[in-house]
Amino acid sequence: MQLCAIICEYNPLHLGHAWQIEQAKRRFGSVVCIMSGSFVQRGEPAVLDKFTRAQCALKAGADAVFALPCLFSLQSAEGFAWGAVRLAAGLGATHLCFGSELVQTQLLSRLAHLSLHEPPALKQALSAALSDGASYPAAFQKAVQQILPSFPNEAFLPNALLGVEYLKAIQRYNLQITPFALPRALPYSSSQCRSGLSNGQFTGLPAYTKDALQTHPLVDFNAMEPSLLYRLRSMDASAFRALPFVTEGLENRLLQAARQAVTLSELLSLCQTKRYPLSRIKRLLCCAYLGITQRDMQSANRQGPTYAQLLALNPSAQAMRHALKHSPLPICTNAAALPENQQLFIEQRATDLYALLSHQPCGLDYTASLSTRP
Repeated sequence: MQLCAIICEYNPLHLGHAWQIEQAKRRFGSVVCIMSGSFVQRGEPAVLDKFTRAQCALKAGADAVFALPCLFSLQSAEGFAWGAVRLAAGLGATHLCFGSELVQTQLLSRLAHLSLHEPPALKQALSAALSDGASYPAAFQKAVQQILPSFPNEAFLPNALLGVEYLKAIQRYNLQITPFALPRALPYSSSQCRSGLSNGQFTGLPAYTKDALQTHPLVDFNAMEPSLLYRLRSMDASAFRALPFVTEGLENRLLQAARQAVTLSELLSLCQTKRYPLSRIKRLLCCAYLGITQRDMQSANRQGPTYAQLLALNPSAQAMRHALKHSPLPICTNAAALPENQQLFIEQRATDLYALLSHQPCGLDYTASLSTRP
């Protein structure tokens, strides 16, 4: 029995996402979505809450939607991918479908193997490129193409590189998951869709996503401004040092910026440098807002996901019912079922603090109903 996983954020779900779900269902029969919860990998709160986005995925044809805990969704591409792939494996996925600028999975798998094992020639070329001041992605491309001159440029574009991280996870943990890359066939992106919302534009969105955006509270990074600035001004240097991703004296830069900035825009401007890109700073700030420490993330990375939160389910999907029955992970629809789970405790806090931004009450991980197909 085949079960295809899609790792996603649906922030928001657009027509390209719906097409991917359709293609995966046509090829494999059943689709399970591993979706970032309240906070997404770019270091921002999601535009819609995780329960509403899961319902959109169900309407697009997904058979089940599980939340990727914020301990993984707020990591770099590597940590995000490794947590999501391990969750997919724990749910019994046999295949993994992802969009990519390069669809030859053999080439992507070769690139994953190189990145994972870093043979001496690659390590030397990579070190030289980094010493010249290149960013890591640019240095990695230069190093690979130095030892393999014919390697296509498309392999180093954003979606292809995220696919490489998925393949690295499959290889590292020896998972029995077959990758399947789809071309990005439709010209839509979530960032473009989000940018149009402030002007009332809903280009590239299915009707159910438009309806959700028009009838639910919308959240963006600026909604965090008063709460986050308060939190940062309440922290000392040791609290900044305890955050994930803080190295090379970054805590001092953050501490000074937190005491000077009076807006989030000013704060980001003071923190961002070539060494500290915006996405890294924003993920770090989300972790500060949520009270997530480096120790929390290190523990999550060692353990992998320790539970699976089911947000939406098509009850008639046989492969999904079979997977739920045989999963080694504890599966919950209500946080009360796993009171001692530390990863879920942190996820509850993220849900509650997201609810503050969207003007909703606490406790949605206890009270929200499981979405099922209408």
